[in-house]
Amino acid sequence: MSIKFEYDSEQKILIVKAIGEITVEEYSNLMNVELPLKGIPIDVNAIWDLSEMDFSVLDIALERKINEVREQLDEKRKGTKIALVSDYDLGEPVLKMFLIISQHLSQEVRVVKSMRKAKEWLGSK
Repeated sequence: MSIKFEYDSEQKILIVKAIGEITVEEYSNLMNVELPLKGIPIDVNAIWDLSEMDFSVLDIALERKINEVREQLDEKRKGTKIALVSDYDLGEPVLKMFLIISQHLSQEVRVVKSMRKAKEWLGSK
């Protein structure tokens, strides 16, 4: 997978685009290495654009492993909002499962269908 990201310092939003297959290693590297190297705050609200992600490899085991990384960062990311953007109907059950297994974290996650809705939600208090 390829992870591309940009930080909007004015709106204080991290925009991440996931392309292809997602791996735990790439997610962990983004959060633990790349963002700190670029000086991007760890407690930034984020939009994950999943419109080009390969949902065929995203299963419960992978979701749990990603959540393990999120758990390690939870105290630092406490109170952040994360918008998962996907209009892929067949991916909806997988994303709902992700929400369920991560509901104990102090990061608020919402699945939305468009970038516009994600930005609106992140901009709300």
